[in-house]
Amino acid sequence: MLFFSLGLHRAVIRAFAVSLQAHPAGTWTIGPGMVEPVLQLFQLMLATGVRLALPVMAAMVLIDIALALLSRVNSQLQLVFLAFPAKILASLLLIAWILRIIPSIFGDLAQKVLDVVQQAVIG
Repeated sequence: MLFFSLGLHRAVIRAFAVSLQAHPAGTWTIGPGMVEPVLQLFQLMLATGVRLALPVMAAMVLIDIALALLSRVNSQLQLVFLAFPAKILASLLLIAWILRIIPSIFGDLAQKVLDVVQQAVIG
């Protein structure tokens, strides 16, 4: 739904039409100019995935460190029963927060991907 609400379907159809004009059917081959756009797309996808996953991973590490420090202060506590609910609650809150910012991140990512696709089709 996000794909269609951002109007990306029109951009994909437009890119397909431009590719048919620039490279008629049966004439286009993969050349050395395609390596750079594909590497740019890989770098972009990897960076976006890390940007989305890093807050959750950092929160899990911070919860583990806090529980380790708490267990050093009071060794009588059974923190195994506290660790899983704390991690689940933190990850659910962070996922809810990430879901609020995903449309803007997805819009920026889609625009960059379409720019690279256009560069690959025309160039």
